Amino acid sequence: MRWGHGVLVLFAIIMIGVLINEGTPQNNSTPDDVPSIQRLFPNIAQPEQITGMELTISDIGMQVAIVVEEDQETWRLRDAPFTTVDATFSSEARYGLGLFESLPPFDRGENPPEAFGFLPDARYVVRFQLEDGEVISLHVGDVASSTQTYYVAFSPQATQVYRIPTRTLDTFVSLILSAVNTENVPN
Repeated sequence: MRWGHGVLVLFAIIMIGVLINEGTPQNNSTPDDVPSIQRLFPNIAQPEQITGMELTISDIGMQVAIVVEEDQETWRLRDAPFTTVDATFSSEARYGLGLFESLPPFDRGENPPEAFGFLPDARYVVRFQLEDGEVISLHVGDVASSTQTYYVAFSPQATQVYRIPTRTLDTFVSLILSAVNTENVPN
């Protein structure tokens, strides 16, 4: 019987040490505390509505613009009509862009655009054109480290700020750069 009590005491000491070392586990979140994810572009029902995409990377001064032909399969550089680009990467980028999700927007209040990385130059500027001719711009600023999201806004001066997961935007950028094989793209 003495051996059983010793094991229990040892187990209790170990558990107390673990709790002190790691803190008491708490799960105070309720479904209302979990931020809701929403589609950033709810009006885009089908990715095929996107007929062109442009990516500007401020750090390196690069701009890449691609458009899809009427057949919805052939992609080319916008400013080089006879230069096709990889259709698979382009289509995957278009699909991902149409499904971008974000945390609910918040008002930036008195904080200047520079506080979110929108000025003097946004990290990325993503522009895309819809089949009806509408052009949408998305300015990508700094990383909000607490949520691993980028701050984004529809213009550098916008009062509404959204947060998109970094992996979503980084994947989009990689797909666009892979589509055009950046070694052959002029700055």
